[in-house]
Order: sequence, then C-alpha cells, then structure tokens
Amino acid sequence: MQTRCMRHLWNSYTANMGQDLFDSPSVFNYYSPLYQPPGTTTIAPEFQILSQAASFYRANFAYRGVQNQIDSDIAVDLTNFTQLAADTNAATQSASLTTMLNAVSQALLGVPMPQDMLTAIMPAMVATNDAATRAKNAVYLVAVSPQYQIQR
Repeated sequence: MQTRCMRHLWNSYTANMGQDLFDSPSVFNYYSPLYQPPGTTTIAPEFQILSQAASFYRANFAYRGVQNQIDSDIAVDLTNFTQLAADTNAATQSASLTTMLNAVSQALLGVPMPQDMLTAIMPAMVATNDAATRAKNAVYLVAVSPQYQIQR
C-alpha cells in the first residue's frame, strides 16, 4: 500500500479516537498537561480527549485489530497468546490462562494484570475451549479496559 494511502487510513482511525496521528493541535500534544476532569481536583490530561464517541471508536478499532479487519496489509499476530491459551485441562487451565492474561497485560499495559481485572476477564476465557478465540478475547478486553486508556 502506498504511504499516502496508509497515512489516510491511519488519519481516519486516529482522528475518530481523539488523536489525529499527524495533526496534533498544539506543541504540547493532544491535551493540556494540566487538564482536570470536570468536578475533580485530579490532574488527568489523557481524559481531556476521552469522550463517549472516542471510547466506541477505540473499542471498534480494537475489535477490528484482533479480528485482522483493519486493512489487508495489516495483520495482528496473536500466535504467542494463542499458544498460551490452548490448555483445556481442568486441573491446569486456570494457571495457564492466568499466564496468558498476564502476558497480554505485560504486552499492552507494561505491568502484570491487577487481580480484579484478572477476575473480571477470566470468565470470557473459560467460556470457550478455542485457543484463538481466547487470545482474541483477552487482547480485546485488555485493549478496551480503563487501564489501557491511561498512558503510563
């Protein structure tokens, strides 16, 4: 795909998610470093560009990503996560899935998954025995989590 076409593709996705990739509104980036969400005293700059619409666009983009539906020239390789998700043995499955979820968390969040997040996501893992579906669900659920929306 030509660079110009790829740039147009990314611009349409990123603009809808609140961060037009090649057109930051100021030299300070996409939001003020001193932004406070309304009604709080907490400094949380990343929330200045978070809206309901952007949240839906981000969730849809994450879904397209794990399903390899962003573009024919873009492929998300979940092979490593799929291999970790393949255990269907009742005696070892929970530990294996925890390892897989922590690998996804490390890749997307840079830290191990908090216990409450692990507890919330685990039912989606055991709902199927298909390793590819488990891997896709894990990546999607972490990518749409509040923890992923906050830059570290």
